[in-house]
Amino acid sequence: MDLAFDMIARFAFCTPIAPDWSLEFCQDWLRVGQEEAQHFLLLSGIMQERGMEYGDLAVHGGMWDAATATNDRVDARLAIAPMVLEARGLDVTPPMIARLKTAKDQIAAEALQTIYDEEIGHVAIGVKWFERVCAVLGLEPEAHFRQLVAQRFTSTLRPPFNTEARDQAGMAKSYYSES
Repeated sequence: MDLAFDMIARFAFCTPIAPDWSLEFCQDWLRVGQEEAQHFLLLSGIMQERGMEYGDLAVHGGMWDAATATNDRVDARLAIAPMVLEARGLDVTPPMIARLKTAKDQIAAEALQTIYDEEIGHVAIGVKWFERVCAVLGLEPEAHFRQLVAQRFTSTLRPPFNTEARDQAGMAKSYYSES
């Protein structure tokens, strides 16, 4: 949620977003931030029911590392945060949901399903704004995306990819797959 609001504070009133698109940009990222806050409340509620608190479990800092690496350019932030990291969530969440259902943990499975469904929209917002920014900058989006990933992402894009969810988000396979 913090990165959605940072997107607004850092980029909404700067070129190439401002002045024509600032309101729409803010509305989109406010929606993402609100949904991310709901995701946090959903998961932290489940954790509390199970005797845990936010911060009890180890997590990686990939999203924060990406935020730092992309704090100077909106195109880089859009490529890495929603189009790489959140899109990866689309790839890995369905198998997690299946494992939770197998383990008869319907509450957690339903929570992840809600998050997964909304993350498709978050990736779609990222793709929408990335393509609009590329148009203003006169850049071909897919080639520019691959260049930014090579420059600003600390890993590589690895299959398997959930092409169905990525397609729903408007993210063409040519962004993330060589084949």
